[in-house]
Amino acid sequence: MSRPMKPSLPCVACGAWLENWRGATENHPMRGVEFVARGHYGSAVFDPQDGSKMIANICDECLKKAKKLKRVKILSPDV
Repeated sequence: MSRPMKPSLPCVACGAWLENWRGATENHPMRGVEFVARGHYGSAVFDPQDGSKMIANICDECLKKAKKLKRVKILSPDV
């Protein structure tokens, strides 16, 4: 018996709901990327001191648009 698909969080840019990978129970978006932040000192919205984190998804379509517009940067690891 298969488990019903549980949606992951929607895309933070366009609001599209993303399906979870193979019915995962945690946030694991298909055709999207999960971003995790532990806060940032310069933020007035999210800078926790208790170790909590924030997650957000961006769908592949929005990520492609942002990359084309140079709104995201991909950094390669130092070799």
